[in-house]
Amino acid sequence: MANGTIAFDTLSTSGQISGTAKSVDTDYLAYGSAKVWYGFDLHGGQNSFEGSFNASSGADNGTGDATITYTNNMDSTNYIFASGGTDSNLVTTGGDATDTKSHTASTLASRSRTNANSTIDSLHQIIIMGSLA
Repeated sequence: MANGTIAFDTLSTSGQISGTAKSVDTDYLAYGSAKVWYGFDLHGGQNSFEGSFNASSGADNGTGDATITYTNNMDSTNYIFASGGTDSNLVTTGGDATDTKSHTASTLASRSRTNANSTIDSLHQIIIMGSLA
């Protein structure tokens, strides 16, 4: 069986979306949209997904510490992420070396900290932008 190539600049659809046909430039899909997002609830040891896209699993590594594994890997570690949480005492969630956590092409480890700089269980919410492998 031969593999082929389909080339196009715009995707469009009609009928399933109310109103006139909708379209999106393929450059936006490749470069301008989130490649991974997840909500991972650690409150009270729940250890449960609240929703995700391109995330195959999440691990509770201890209080305020979680790792997400991607379904489809990023092409390198040169990607960005934004994060947040849902606790009034929460300062930040991060996954870079400044928080002694890490990110690879296939995972992101994040940690939630309070104003007093101690770890806290919260709803980790992460969005990742970059290129897929």
